[in-house]
Amino acid sequence: MTSRLPEPFAKTAAAALPVHLELAGDEAAGELHVALGERVRGVAEVRRRGELWQIERGALNLAPAAPMLPAGPVLPAGAEMRICGNVGRLDLGAYAALWRELARDAAWPMLSVDLTAAELHAGERSFAGVHVLADRGPGVERLRLESADLTGEVRWPAAADAAHPVVVHLERLDLAGLDPSITGASLEALGPAVELAVAELDWHGRPLGALAATLAPRAGAFEVREPGTSGAGDAARGTLACQAALCRARVSLATHDAGAMLERLGLRPDLTAARGTLSAELAWPANGAPALADLSGTVHLELEDGVAQGSAHPAAPDTPPGLLAVPGLIAAMGLARLPFARLTGDFTLGGGEARTSNLHLDGDTEILLHGRVGLTARNYDASFWVLKGEERLPAAVRALPPGARVAALWMSLRELFGAGGREPAAWRLRGTWDDPMVTEP
Repeated sequence: MTSRLPEPFAKTAAAALPVHLELAGDEAAGELHVALGERVRGVAEVRRRGELWQIERGALNLAPAAPMLPAGPVLPAGAEMRICGNVGRLDLGAYAALWRELARDAAWPMLSVDLTAAELHAGERSFAGVHVLADRGPGVERLRLESADLTGEVRWPAAADAAHPVVVHLERLDLAGLDPSITGASLEALGPAVELAVAELDWHGRPLGALAATLAPRAGAFEVREPGTSGAGDAARGTLACQAALCRARVSLATHDAGAMLERLGLRPDLTAARGTLSAELAWPANGAPALADLSGTVHLELEDGVAQGSAHPAAPDTPPGLLAVPGLIAAMGLARLPFARLTGDFTLGGGEARTSNLHLDGDTEILLHGRVGLTARNYDASFWVLKGEERLPAAVRALPPGARVAALWMSLRELFGAGGREPAAWRLRGTWDDPMVTEP
């Protein structure tokens, strides 16, 4: 005999595994004892109802010790099957599928599961010392996981569909290392629609706040519809869809602490701001978590009432990447800090680089910059203009929404209307993050 059931019920044809069955009773009722080697012991009270034999009550122990038959029914429905014990390795997806299959079988009573797994596997991730609790009552099935690294609950309605989604609540989830393709397959096993709530969402250990989202898994793909995060001074909304070999995300984020926001996103917190918004449309290969070298798309940033800090530390290999070129520019000019009333810019991401043609810092000093920030090469190559006094952008132009042609538009207006004075010359920012250099015009 062979068995494709999850451990400890699995068996190959070549493996010898003794099984002992003992049934005592009559044509109407009986007591069944089962032993599967030293792995499983079980006892059940069975009763015949028409052509169907049903389990009235029973216990299954995933250990050599024999279980005790429950003294009497404890659930409202009157019948219960208890499964308890310890397992060395538990495949969460396989066990959840098996448990739900048994729960839908008319021969089985209400199920109650209490297992401790030395190692629990969910997709390609594993967790140590997980307590698994499950039960099935009228109209709902529930699975709860408790451990130092994984705590949460899954609830299945009687008939899961788009109008009645599976509800998943997790105390904590770190997005780093999640493989979208594996995640999609795991979600598909849960049901056609999933309502997800995460109390603490992290990115590489950095808190992003609480998450609420609706997920629609499909074969080989899944969508995250209107996810929202809140907390830690930020609020974000967006969409995420992974299909075939590509994931696409659209995100909008508002913050009251720009430095903390950049740090939570894995970027260098080189500035602070009282208010800020960020919007992005991004794409990356679906075979893993987003990596800078594979990330493509656009980012728009607006910050108000802040201070840009000069880069004070060498860019070591583990230093977070910096999206904004302004801190490198300040360091190259020998400044420690530069206040601003408004900082805006659009970036195009691709090939491990962020390119901008309209980065604009407006304050006591006004700076226009266009060029490249090497996110993986960790270097700069940009041109910038420092504008002061009469050379500042005209108010009418500064009032325009940020766009890729705002600097060129201002230059054209000065030429068209013959504005007096010398045009500001373009300076050059080059070099690495830990050694930026400014070349005079």
